[in-house]
This record gives sequence, structure tokens and C-alpha cells, in this order.
Amino acid sequence: MKTRCIVFVIASCVLLRAQDADTSRQDMEKYRELFFPTLHLLAQSYGDSVVLRWAPSNAPAWRAYNRIGYHVERALLDTTSSAPLRFERLTATSLKPWTLAEWQQRIQPTQQFAAIAAQCLYGRLAVEKPTTMQSFVDAATELENRYGFALFAADCDPVAATGLGLRLVDRNVRVGQTW
Repeated sequence: MKTRCIVFVIASCVLLRAQDADTSRQDMEKYRELFFPTLHLLAQSYGDSVVLRWAPSNAPAWRAYNRIGYHVERALLDTTSSAPLRFERLTATSLKPWTLAEWQQRIQPTQQFAAIAAQCLYGRLAVEKPTTMQSFVDAATELENRYGFALFAADCDPVAATGLGLRLVDRNVRVGQTW
């Protein structure tokens, strides 16, 4: 009787292990963005300038980049080679979101999307210090919501995007060069 039970347990473990392997591949892809976030960039040329607008791929990365800022560089490209000729830094210091005082100075009460962006950055948290599992879930949900609304505001208003540290206008473009 004991032999059958052991065989059943071993077979069950093998079956569970095979299911875990399939699930772990899916989980790996799902959580790769969490541990290795990327930045998504859009650029639009207006002849005399190039507007850059970017966003981190997830809410924890957005929160971290709000603290450390962004360094923006451009690469001069040779059209005959894929290797850049040189890099030029476009920001002297790291580009960070405006402080609350800067938001108050730079925006008008009628700029609703800028107000949304400022609220996403500096609004009072619903869960100050999570201590239970439910409060951790609530805090994570709130961070995701703030991230989503901040990106929405940045998409709708260039002032909000600039204030969030997610936009830069490069006015030093030169005709005939590929950057």
C-alpha cells in the first residue's frame, strides 16, 4: 500500500512541476517589465525643433524616475553606418517633475490636466503606510491609478507633460543631420 502512495505522490509532483514550468514562463514575461522597466519615446519634428515625449513602462518605474530624474541625450548618426558618431547631452542636470511650488507658479487654475498631473504627484495618499495585505493592495492600486492619470494628463497637455518631467523640446536641430 505504501508503494502505491509514493508513486502517486511522485507522479503528482512531476505533473505539478510541468504545470509550474509553463506558468513560470508566462509569469516571467509578465513580470519582466516590473523588474526591467523600459522607457517608451515619441518624437515629433516641427522643422525648427523636435519635441520628445516619453513614459516609463510601469508605475514603480515612474515613481523611481520621479525621484532620480531623466538624462536626455541625442546621438548624431551617419546615414551610411548604424553606429552613432557622437552623443550630446540635452539636459545639464537630471530632468525631474516640478516641485509643488513650481506647479503653483507656472499653471493657471483653468489648466485642468496640469492640475491632475500635480495631484498625481503631490496629492495626499489614501494609504500612508500599508501594514496589512489589503492595505498593500490598496497602495499598489493607488500607485497604478496615479501613474495612469499622470500619463493621461501628459498626453492631453504639453504643460502637464513638461511639469511631470516627461517632455523636452530640442530647439538645437540642424538641417541635414540625422539624430
